[in-house]
Amino acid sequence: MSVQEAHCPEQTIDQFYQDLKEDMTENEADPGSESEADQVIYVNYQAFLANVHALEVWEASPEPAIWAMKRAFKPKLEPWELDMADYYVMGAAHTWTATSFDEKSPPEIQQLTLELWESWKNEFDKAGDDEKVGAEARNLAMRAAATMQGLQRTMQF
Repeated sequence: MSVQEAHCPEQTIDQFYQDLKEDMTENEADPGSESEADQVIYVNYQAFLANVHALEVWEASPEPAIWAMKRAFKPKLEPWELDMADYYVMGAAHTWTATSFDEKSPPEIQQLTLELWESWKNEFDKAGDDEKVGAEARNLAMRAAATMQGLQRTMQF
């Protein structure tokens, strides 16, 4: 009979979260199809990612939130993306409201300009007031704008 090597529970947990992070990166959801199921999966993926980041099991990074914001609020959506605008806004709102920022934030967040920050906040405000945007997306957009307004009071640009 062989004796199996005992694993430290912390190592097992660390490995689990490292594997999860790699799997999520490799299998990133994309609403880029006309399938509503793919679009809902994208929003759920962003919400799940935001919740995992909020648990602080990985080193804090605003990268997913910044990526989602750039995608949701790029200057001009392609015609095929117009039906997905609600989903982009919801995905961005989910990741943005769960992203933590502090003085130890990585360079990606430290390089944000007040102009870009204001632009994104204004885009959330616009989405929150736009009747063409679905009710759930409007609600999430308003919450994200309020979160950004609160964070802005404590950030230095």
